[in-house]
Amino acid sequence: MKVNVLDMKKENNSLEFEIDGEDHTLCNALRNILLEDDSVEFVSYKIDHPTHANPIFFIKTDGKKTPTEALIEASEKLSSLSEELLLKFQEAQSSQ
Repeated sequence: MKVNVLDMKKENNSLEFEIDGEDHTLCNALRNILLEDDSVEFVSYKIDHPTHANPIFFIKTDGKKTPTEALIEASEKLSSLSEELLLKFQEAQSSQ
């Protein structure tokens, strides 16, 4: 996965970045986890065209943590949830 930082403004705690080749599946999950963070004031993403799946994310925080810190924490949480889902799925398959 390739992430390109498009704009980072420390003075207003905002970050804009692009994720190459991803779609709504990852973006919705990441956005929802970021919205759970009390320091995140705003998060959104856009995909300009369905056949050109390079979503652009926007994150703004209240300054208690940087958008980069919020993104790292959300990514780690998403990874952990994905691993938990995989484990539970494997357990369910093996019990059949």
